[in-house]
Amino acid sequence: MPLAQKKPMKSGGRQRIWLLAAAIVVGILVLAYIDGGEEPIRPMVQTVTLPGEPGTAATGSE
Repeated sequence: MPLAQKKPMKSGGRQRIWLLAAAIVVGILVLAYIDGGEEPIRPMVQTVTLPGEPGTAATGSE
């Protein structure tokens, strides 16, 4: 087979896949940055009756 008839290597497809993968990763990182990540912590306010407090019947069994 003469040198002039060899098929050229198709490295453009591999490069395109890497660029697409990098663009997807960058897109996900941008969305995560815009979303803000963590939400602020809100305090939980709720009254709880503990056993043995005045006004509760402590029977000793649960």
